[in-house]
Amino acid sequence: DPAGGDDRIALLLARSAGLSAYVLLVLLVLGGLLLAHPWAARLRRPSKAVRLRLHASLAIATLALTGVHVLMWATWSAGGVGWSGALVPWGSAYRPVHVSLGVLGLYAALLAGVTAAMAGRLTTGRLWWPVHKLALVSLLAYALMAWLVVLAVTVMSLDVQTPVSS
Repeated sequence: DPAGGDDRIALLLARSAGLSAYVLLVLLVLGGLLLAHPWAARLRRPSKAVRLRLHASLAIATLALTGVHVLMWATWSAGGVGWSGALVPWGSAYRPVHVSLGVLGLYAALLAGVTAAMAGRLTTGRLWWPVHKLALVSLLAYALMAWLVVLAVTVMSLDVQTPVSS
């Protein structure tokens, strides 16, 4: 167990890392939309280079928290997700729709990040830009997943303490 045998700590760490990553993702996408807005060219401070570095740093922090979230669910034996569920859509025994939306959102986010890292390095000009817009798809997939979790917890009164009964 990643939490030294205490399932509540593992659950808390997995969920808090996921929630924190989602909050950063929202800020990242909003920041990206602001960077892409025509009015952004009029801003003198912070400089464009600083704004891009802040955006990239926020992306790295989002990726790190997402990594903790995935690692916790994948390695937590009582979680019912495992590596197959954490990396393959519909591979989870625990809430397969929710987890699959997260996996698909992760892949969309990674594709958006990889294409952004290649910006300026490709000879094809701004080919990266349409693909980078997948960040919005990632945000929407995560939002739907979060809505389903809230629905499951509040309306259906599902137990949030134990993901899988032993």
